[in-house]
Amino acid sequence: MRHGVVVVGETLHLSNAGVDDRELVWAILDQSPDCIKVLSLEGDLEYMNPNGRHAMQIDDFAAVAGRKLLKMWPEESRAALTGAIAEAAKGRKTRFEAYCPTAKGEDRWWEVYASPIRDKHGWPAHVLCTSRDITRHRQRDDTHSGEAELIHKASNQLALIGALARISLGNDAQGLDRTERLMERLDRLNIALGLSAKAGSNSLALADLLDGLCAQMKKSERFSMSGALCGMIDAETARTIAIVLGELDSNAHTHGALSGRGGKVDLRVDLGETEAEFIWREWLDVPLSKDIVHGTGLRLVMRMSAALPGPATHSWDEDGLMVSFRVPLAQKS
Repeated sequence: MRHGVVVVGETLHLSNAGVDDRELVWAILDQSPDCIKVLSLEGDLEYMNPNGRHAMQIDDFAAVAGRKLLKMWPEESRAALTGAIAEAAKGRKTRFEAYCPTAKGEDRWWEVYASPIRDKHGWPAHVLCTSRDITRHRQRDDTHSGEAELIHKASNQLALIGALARISLGNDAQGLDRTERLMERLDRLNIALGLSAKAGSNSLALADLLDGLCAQMKKSERFSMSGALCGMIDAETARTIAIVLGELDSNAHTHGALSGRGGKVDLRVDLGETEAEFIWREWLDVPLSKDIVHGTGLRLVMRMSAALPGPATHSWDEDGLMVSFRVPLAQKS
């Protein structure tokens, strides 16, 4: 008969290989990258594979052999481990995730499976406890959760600022105009914040951002947008773009190309390897206004874009205004 592996029920045997089945099991356990432990039904530590000792930073197994595994886990995780051992002793498999630092105090999160090891009669005789290090995964989840919570709080703060502005700036024509301008800025910031939260990471698609920021603009036949929009940007850059484009749009409606009947605006985005260039072009149908040149909107655009790789610059010609700025693209990991 040829050498091979025979599985009888859930039991593995080697046929004519000259290898003891028990030695095969220990060899498999020793090669596993997970932390594998064999416990008594009472939870005493009887075996831990070499990779498990390395993961738990245990230099000498003799120092922990025979100890209650429960005593090696922190108080907040003991209930889950106690329940898992008890279920395995009854013949049932369980899974849970819990925190347990290494023997040298380094933080670790584990995905833990507990199952019975049965004797020849089928009764649970030991507990097999397998732990997989999921610390990096948990840290990413915690980071994203923390970012989402901060974004949510920021959105609430923007809503509060908007409510206070409506009360504080007055109900006269000038106060209402200022309130409207402020609310437009806050709304665009909220769009950028919302997309950052939805993305679940520190980068988001440029196309998604512009779809949200320019949704109202694109309803007008006098606004056009072109260029490649397939890049990714980080959340901070998204907020800067939201403010800059918001100011340009507001200025265009107040004093610029969209304040009259025949003007038009085009936004073009040119993608490079590491940056994207935004070019905002206005064609006026009315004479140039000094308010455009020296307005607070353009000053805010220049100030907010100062930290970009290509801060905003503007120029005038006989047709109207052109503003350009360059933003960094998020690099692929």
